Amino acid sequence: MSFNYSFHTNLDSGMNSQHPIHEFPMLFLWDRTHLRQHLVCAHGLYAEQLSGSAFTAPRHQNRRSWLYRIRPSVIHRPFSPIDLPHLTSDFSKGEITPNQYRWNPHPIPQGKNVDFVEGLYSVCGGGDVVSRVGLAIHNYACNVSMKNKAFYDSDGDLLIVPQQGTLEITTEFGRINVASQEIVVIPHGIRFSVGVNGPSRGYILEVYGTHFVLPDLGPIGANGLANPRDFLTPVAWFEEKDEPFQIVNKYQGKLFVAQQERVKERERKRKKEGIIRTILPSTSLHGMETMLLTSTIYVTSTSSTLSHSITV
Repeated sequence: MSFNYSFHTNLDSGMNSQHPIHEFPMLFLWDRTHLRQHLVCAHGLYAEQLSGSAFTAPRHQNRRSWLYRIRPSVIHRPFSPIDLPHLTSDFSKGEITPNQYRWNPHPIPQGKNVDFVEGLYSVCGGGDVVSRVGLAIHNYACNVSMKNKAFYDSDGDLLIVPQQGTLEITTEFGRINVASQEIVVIPHGIRFSVGVNGPSRGYILEVYGTHFVLPDLGPIGANGLANPRDFLTPVAWFEEKDEPFQIVNKYQGKLFVAQQERVKERERKRKKEGIIRTILPSTSLHGMETMLLTSTIYVTSTSSTLSHSITV
């Protein structure tokens, strides 16, 4: 599949860092009267905080991001289950063996269009997704981009390793190009859409109840393995789009889908119901934000020792 646009990305370096990034000026205003910084949502945006930890967690463990959306992320129709037979989080019925195994690459779809979500295939795993302890290993194989569709995983963080083809990932935090010999980490709860320029496949490691962290340095010294600067974080990006949109959610091992209505369609319904509201400009990719703090999506090269630089 070919695209009629160029996929530009802007990235900052750092992992678990504080990144105040904005597309529009004056989203933050300084309140000199109260001598504190408080949030003013300019441009009719909605402020939402996405938490990657309990809000009572100590400062050094607290993970949160502020998103400023064209419309709230909760505005969608109810979720309904969908069936993806090759994707599972229940490995209790699988065969248990201490032997070593190896797998051939998952075949590329032939004769039909398959996007990233439709091409997910579970290989193995352990633990329990409900109690949020354990991990799963999946493959993906696709040949078309996700069109007007986004996916997010409520069960765990995803570490994606492309084996063939470059992934053009549009996230709530910006855009990332991920090629072979690179990895990308997408924490749970973050929505993203995957674009491809042709047949693509790779591997996914999903961890439950924890986040990926850099290993401690220990006896190897202060400069061993990967450093935070080896990871890149996307710069905020948004698009204005007023089209129907699908949100796919993985929750306790099952997939669910919800429809996001067009802004104009929704406003017509609200006016019929007698609800008065100012019409927003136009929606964007799953309510894409224009600013963020504490970026939590990373991409890095897997060359040299970096292929072993992520631990659970």
